[in-house]
Amino acid sequence: MKNLLDIYNLEVGKTFIEPITALSDLIGFLLIIFLYLIFFIIYKKNRSILLVITSAYFLRVFFILIGYYLVPLPDSLWDSRAIEYAALANTQLSFNELIEITKNAFLTSFFNFFALVYKVTGRSPLVLLALINFISVLTIINISKISFEVWSDRKTQLKCLIFLSIMPVNILYSSLILKESLIIFILSSSLLIFIKFVKTGNFIYGYLSIFLYLLNVPFHTPLIIGTLPIFIYFFYKSFFEIIKYLKKGYLSLAVILNTFTIIFIALSIFTLLFSAGKTHVTYIHFFDSDILQRLVIHARNTFTSSASYPSFLLPSNEIELIYLLPIKVFYFLFAPFPWDISKVIHLFGFIDSLFTMLIFGLIILNYKKVINNKYFFILFSIFFLILITYTLGTGNYGTAIRHKFKFLFIMIVFSSMFLPNIKIKFKND
Repeated sequence: MKNLLDIYNLEVGKTFIEPITALSDLIGFLLIIFLYLIFFIIYKKNRSILLVITSAYFLRVFFILIGYYLVPLPDSLWDSRAIEYAALANTQLSFNELIEITKNAFLTSFFNFFALVYKVTGRSPLVLLALINFISVLTIINISKISFEVWSDRKTQLKCLIFLSIMPVNILYSSLILKESLIIFILSSSLLIFIKFVKTGNFIYGYLSIFLYLLNVPFHTPLIIGTLPIFIYFFYKSFFEIIKYLKKGYLSLAVILNTFTIIFIALSIFTLLFSAGKTHVTYIHFFDSDILQRLVIHARNTFTSSASYPSFLLPSNEIELIYLLPIKVFYFLFAPFPWDISKVIHLFGFIDSLFTMLIFGLIILNYKKVINNKYFFILFSIFFLILITYTLGTGNYGTAIRHKFKFLFIMIVFSSMFLPNIKIKFKND
């Protein structure tokens, strides 16, 4: 069966560097089975979780095969295809050349990771999709664990896992060769460990959380704004540790080192953002004295398709960028609305918006329980800062859906407690 990748590559004039063979597809199918067996071995004693994971895994495999052989999925014909082609092109380089390129420009590290895979397996997009699917399922497991840590309830963990398993946007980005799956995996891993830091006070968790979070910066620099609440909490924790020891009449060297270390890390990171060498990380060129004007230009540049926001949301200067922000936040989260739909493909965005409305509806209806949760303020601060940052530079709901996917899981965690209860029964129970 003919794959769609090279059909579209040929249509835009991209020549074959290496064809996709039946053998390369077979390797992909074998990897899909092998990676599933890892989940089976780990969760075989927990049948409810295994059932959900199995369903989620093969539901995503189904859509992978649909998008690979039959019908292109939304968002699959541009960046996804370009990333695979760039990885393929980079397989012409030696291992040393790949490493050197990665050191010189962090952006290419994502392509080069796939290029290294191709050097082992030969060209096989199914192998890349199998790896992305595996990472995506790990991610929904991560997020469900966060929901357990936040609510201390196993039923909530299961409900969260089921919800993420069937969420259309989650299925879509599990089925495309894009960096979003890796970004959300790293971010969810970081926040899971950060919650352990908040819960235990163990600074090792704090450092590990920051380290993991910063791994996302090369892939999408705007996410760095989410480290601000983490650093503030770290300072707060260190300060009260110092006060606690002073009351006892002495001061711990470890606490002093913690405080100065985190200050040094924070200052180093934010100094780097405003320093030279701005081609190394995506969007880092925004970080200068003209940041608001750059955001105006970027927002206007994204008003370029049938999925664009209404023209009255198009900012022409820094003042409009700010005062239009509340309405743009609403559009970023909940568009497209029925009156925005002009193509069949927009229906996917509308379905995604319904899921987002459900998430926020559950939170609003149960806001007292949500805001009284001890993790709400810190996690919502991270969510809010990232939301504002992405809203400022987004001008169409197609891009908004892709960006929102990276961090909406924080709100899913808080809404999961209020999803309908689901009981899974087995015959021999």
